[in-house]
Amino acid sequence: IGTAADGIVLDEKTGLGLGEFDIIILYGLTFFLAGIFSWLFLLIKEKHAYNPFKEGTKGIAAAFEEFGQLFYVFAMAKQPVLVAPMVASYCIVSVILSRLFLKEKLTR
Repeated sequence: IGTAADGIVLDEKTGLGLGEFDIIILYGLTFFLAGIFSWLFLLIKEKHAYNPFKEGTKGIAAAFEEFGQLFYVFAMAKQPVLVAPMVASYCIVSVILSRLFLKEKLTR
């Protein structure tokens, strides 16, 4: 649903016609607000503040996530009909690659 909505929002002819940079800013603000709410939830539940700067690898992963969002948004703005099936096949490709390279097997 999200990929279809992104295609509609980015479509200049029939959709909202928001620019790529507007969408990137909206994604960033969405994840920032989700991070603040998660931090507050952990502060209230665990009774101590979570320090994200102690988790170096998670910060690097977050930077790569944002880098991936850049490619996703620009690809959806150019050719949403081609990008949507590729995004939908991500989970299938992950299972196939994990089987080939990591020798993982699905069990019940």
